[in-house]
Amino acid sequence: MASSHRNRTPSALEPYLDLPAEQSLVLLTNTLGCSANWLTSRFAASAINDPSSSTSVLLVSWMRDLVFWKDELRRAAGIDVSRTPSFHFLDLLSESLSPNPTSVSALEKKITTAITQATASNTTTKTLLILDYPSLLLATTPTITSIVLSNLLLALRSHPSVLSTLLTTPADGPFVSASLPDVNVAPTPVESESAAFTVQQAHAACTVLSVRELDTGAARDVSGVLRVTKGGDGDAEVKEWEGLYLVGRDGGVKIVE
Repeated sequence: MASSHRNRTPSALEPYLDLPAEQSLVLLTNTLGCSANWLTSRFAASAINDPSSSTSVLLVSWMRDLVFWKDELRRAAGIDVSRTPSFHFLDLLSESLSPNPTSVSALEKKITTAITQATASNTTTKTLLILDYPSLLLATTPTITSIVLSNLLLALRSHPSVLSTLLTTPADGPFVSASLPDVNVAPTPVESESAAFTVQQAHAACTVLSVRELDTGAARDVSGVLRVTKGGDGDAEVKEWEGLYLVGRDGGVKIVE
């Protein structure tokens, strides 16, 4: 475990990385050309390095394997997960690509078992649950709708060993615009379900952090735009702002508000 993530994180971002209130949800959205993995890694590092709590971290990913996250956490947050017993990982990438997808009940059981294992060594420990791209199930599993997926997330968030939840999901144009009626464009079923899911989670979240490309296109000295807004379940203490950011090759981040 390393404690250098604070040195790699802009001061403007640090307040949002503190552990959220119990059973709360933080929504993290990104686009195809603008990854939010650097933010996910910093949330994990903040929980791991928090001296005031005994929080474990369970990262459940439908999109990326453990090899990817080992590299990302080391580069972006200075965390060596092989030396971090409080970090746990559940790989569901193969599940999302399987021609015989797991049922929702079996999926819930698998994740709740992982939650229990993440807190098994200490009964006072609670878990920061990070769900990376569960919305992929909307495209790969016909029986899973936005409502079914939202109900699954609510059940996981309500688990007695879960402190709070971080959810990452795409917010590319088609997935967001499908929530707005347009008589000239008919969204696909996947786009409609994805849009509905994103809207549902934004209403349930206390805070929404979004990263996207510049409206003017790519730039060498800017990686994208970071926006922080209050979610539907947020309070007045959430400071909303927007700024440009640059992720360096060494994993460091600079933000210009």
